[in-house]
Amino acid sequence: MVTHVPAEAPGDERGALLAFLAEQRGALRRTVLGLTHEQATSRPCASELSLAGLIKHVAEVEQGWVARAKGEQPAVARD
Repeated sequence: MVTHVPAEAPGDERGALLAFLAEQRGALRRTVLGLTHEQATSRPCASELSLAGLIKHVAEVEQGWVARAKGEQPAVARD
């Protein structure tokens, strides 16, 4: 995950978006805090997505949007 991107002046759209993303990252971290690897990778329902898989997906999407915002080609996801 992108760990730190400096915000612009308070009240601007970019700063608000970066603050929102930081809050969402924090929520994901708190969700998995204290889980074992087995717990984070388990699939307790019919979905193929585990908590660890969800975090990986969110990180890849965020990195892709950051690359696009910089005018770069997004990296290809690797398994």
